[in-house]
Amino acid sequence: MIVLEGGGKMAGIWEQEAAKHNIEVFVIQAQQWRELFFNSAASLHSYEAKRKAIELARIVVTSCARKVSWRLSDNTAEAILAGIYAMKLRQKNLVFPPEIEKLMRF
Repeated sequence: MIVLEGGGKMAGIWEQEAAKHNIEVFVIQAQQWRELFFNSAASLHSYEAKRKAIELARIVVTSCARKVSWRLSDNTAEAILAGIYAMKLRQKNLVFPPEIEKLMRF
């Protein structure tokens, strides 16, 4: 599965390549995955939203790995959260570890 945020020309390139290899592609918008994790739509584009994404992604990573030796950038954090959203979208009854489940709004 490949998860793409946004669309446009680059998304089309990824979709074409994925189709050649029979790989499922999900194209989502940032607003979609943010609604799963963030309480307020008001701060979705702010510094605060990026900081919150890093905080949530750190919880995800540490619940899945014993040791994290790298710093999470806001882009990496957002990719992790978008991936969780896509997995949940793909399989509605998918159960994550409790630490991750409690991060989700629904």
